[in-house]
Amino acid sequence: MQFRFLLLLAMVAAQAAICPPICAQQKKLEPLVPREKHPWGKFPVGAWKRMRVTKETFDERGVPTATIYDIKTTVKFVDASGYTLATEQTVEIAGQIFPQLKQEITQGFSGESRGQKVESVDKIGEREVELNGRRIPCEVRKAVMNGDGTTRTTATAYYSADVAPHLLRRELTTAAPAAGEATSTIEEVIALGMPYEFLGQRRAASFVRTVQKQPKQSKEAMEVWCDDVPGGVVAQWSKELDAEGKLISRITLELVGYDSGRAGAAAPAPRARLFDRKRARRADEKMGTMQRRE
Repeated sequence: MQFRFLLLLAMVAAQAAICPPICAQQKKLEPLVPREKHPWGKFPVGAWKRMRVTKETFDERGVPTATIYDIKTTVKFVDASGYTLATEQTVEIAGQIFPQLKQEITQGFSGESRGQKVESVDKIGEREVELNGRRIPCEVRKAVMNGDGTTRTTATAYYSADVAPHLLRRELTTAAPAAGEATSTIEEVIALGMPYEFLGQRRAASFVRTVQKQPKQSKEAMEVWCDDVPGGVVAQWSKELDAEGKLISRITLELVGYDSGRAGAAAPAPRARLFDRKRARRADEKMGTMQRRE
């Protein structure tokens, strides 16, 4: 009897010795950015923004073709692990308006998209980021994400819990071993508290620069960021170049309306949608023609 009791104790001790690494493997990883600091995660379901996007695509002769998008993005779902956005997109090409396209986008707070798995998120040190002559202490975090074994993304982020937009610098490298290709991206805040006017209001905003390099092309973008707007971005200008430095496309984004979904937060009056204004103008022109005929 005593032997059985000692044997049972030995088995329990052995299981206890094995349990820590197993429990560590099952422990939920902390995200790169906490939900309460994330530009989408901190807003409630139903919060939305509407952007007007103008894309110019250049042909071999350098002649542009413009495409205009009206995109409304709404927070459909959010929990401790990530969020889902519902988008409604209307497109105009050469004066012709196409039917609305709807889709959903799901992402985690480390930046992982659907199909990607976060392998690790680690704190690797402390650094200072200098902005506007101010040294801001940051926690340096590193996340590794795997995309179904075909791609592997490593993100190094300089995170500040106190200073929005919180990720003051982010360095990403995405490798596709099978194709032997890699993409590198650097996002960095270059100014804080700058005055910027949108929707008839002058607000304090951050300016963010992004440079992305791929084997056959490169992209550069400048964003205006306001912490009170879902998704953060209120304006953006970007260009895409080929390997020889030739301009491929230019994109301009402009905020035309939003609602944070927060109680007591009055949403600024949205600007009239581009397509609505064009329809109204066409109706006025038609009415004027009819009156002249009379």
